[in-house]
Amino acid sequence: RDWLADKKCREQILLRYQAETEIYWHDTLAGAPVLCYGGEREKAQKKVWCDWRVEWSPQGSFIATFHQQGIALWAGPEFTKKMRLPHHGVKEILFAPNEEFIILWNG
Repeated sequence: RDWLADKKCREQILLRYQAETEIYWHDTLAGAPVLCYGGEREKAQKKVWCDWRVEWSPQGSFIATFHQQGIALWAGPEFTKKMRLPHHGVKEILFAPNEEFIILWNG
């Protein structure tokens, strides 16, 4: 939820297209979205930041990226990986409203 403490009161936009996942600041004064993080750390290590889908947690504390092997949770101002949740072929994720629990489904 670091974006809530943004001094410029900007919102964040999460884009997923083709093989890319990018997070932008929505700065109305700049006139265009400003890239915040686009997986540069993972690309430099020849890793994949997201296989096919991405989702915010209810309070915006986490970003969940979907992978064949399971889910990865990212958080903080630098979007660092906080946890991996192994669950082969996961298709859905459901966070508890307080973000204390997560349900994964691969049906």
